[in-house]
Amino acid sequence: MLESLAPTYRGLFERYLCAGDDLQREDVLLAASELAKSLLPHVISLDDMLGLHQRTQARLAEDWRTAPAGSPHAQAHGRLAAGDATPLMLAAMLPRQLQEAREARRRWQEEHGKVLVMFEQTDDFVLVFDAQGQLDYLNPAFRRATHWRLHQARARQADLWPTALPAQHTGHWTTEQACADGTRFPATWSISPIRDQDGQLLSHVCIGRDITPLRRLEERVRQNDKLRAVTTLAAGVAHDFNNLLGSIIGLAELCALQAEAGSLQARNLGGILQASHRAAGLVKELLNFARETPLQRQPVALGEWLHHCEPLLAVSLPRHVPLRIELRQDAVAMIDAARIEQVLLNLVKNAGYAMRERPGEVRLVVDRVCTQEHPEAARIQVIDQGEGISPDDLPHIFDPFFTTKPTGDGSGLGLSAAHGIVRHHGGQLEVASTPGVGTAFTLLLPLGG
Repeated sequence: MLESLAPTYRGLFERYLCAGDDLQREDVLLAASELAKSLLPHVISLDDMLGLHQRTQARLAEDWRTAPAGSPHAQAHGRLAAGDATPLMLAAMLPRQLQEAREARRRWQEEHGKVLVMFEQTDDFVLVFDAQGQLDYLNPAFRRATHWRLHQARARQADLWPTALPAQHTGHWTTEQACADGTRFPATWSISPIRDQDGQLLSHVCIGRDITPLRRLEERVRQNDKLRAVTTLAAGVAHDFNNLLGSIIGLAELCALQAEAGSLQARNLGGILQASHRAAGLVKELLNFARETPLQRQPVALGEWLHHCEPLLAVSLPRHVPLRIELRQDAVAMIDAARIEQVLLNLVKNAGYAMRERPGEVRLVVDRVCTQEHPEAARIQVIDQGEGISPDDLPHIFDPFFTTKPTGDGSGLGLSAAHGIVRHHGGQLEVASTPGVGTAFTLLLPLGG
């Protein structure tokens, strides 16, 4: 292609060097530029254009070397030797340079646009700091989670990002991320310094995410491990203690038969038997807590089922506390009805205990919910208007042997057992409480067919 253009370019070369004034040279430069524009569709490189110019220049220099002194060609040869043809070369290369610059800018904008779209649409947090460490960008995911706006975050950058940015290598940082309203949540960050080809620092890109769900999962795993260890211990202790109690109760009953009615000895033996039977009840609770028998699950319509359970649940409440069932939305749950009845009985008894000296009612509310962990679930809420649970006690409410009741009124195993039963169903047992207002226990159970 270029060889076929060689005569045309040689003609422009001769006209330029032999031109008598600047106007004529300007006309030649425009013609050279138009020629170069016509070559753009053929994707001829700048190196090829430079080669054409250099070859044409060499041939003209050879042809004009012997031109008579004072002739136009001899004068043109002198201009050629002085480098006066450089503007012609630049005019011939300029269209290709401009096109390559436009193409480079288009590619940069396209790539930058892709990166920006990724930053804008990702659920991860993205922050970009400039080389001086000033916040330059924050993405929508970070804005939604923290409510920081860019101008606001720049003004309070020390609150938003209190740590130093690494200058050399990618760093990792776990922190309590500050939000615009002063609240915090746990977050983990990967911080990467970005450098140009010369090694100069351009910016820092920080990628992060909220690890609250991970912390909750870790806490749940710890609780399950603790519960499993306590279960194993409880089972071993209960079996051995049950054997001892059998001997104690048996011997006490034999002695009671021989004791004189109404004597001090008979009263003492009665106290021993009473305490032993209470201990036997505690052992039974321990065995129930430790026993993980297979669930007999089947689809159960909660509205009808709770209607049948209502008399048993109501009788566990103090006489002045009524039980009310609210069926906001019926649901069929896949449950072991006997085990879930045990859970509800425990929760209703606790609600009644919390209202033993307070007016009000206990409500069982049934509906369906969608949560992040349970996209479809049946929900049963046990809501009382009792004395509530203190914030210090609330995190431990499902711990084995933990109880807020006075000594002798509770073993501390009821809620732990209830939590375990719901967990074995693949569900979740949650609690919310406000001291002086009341408590709500929430069962999330898998839906049935």
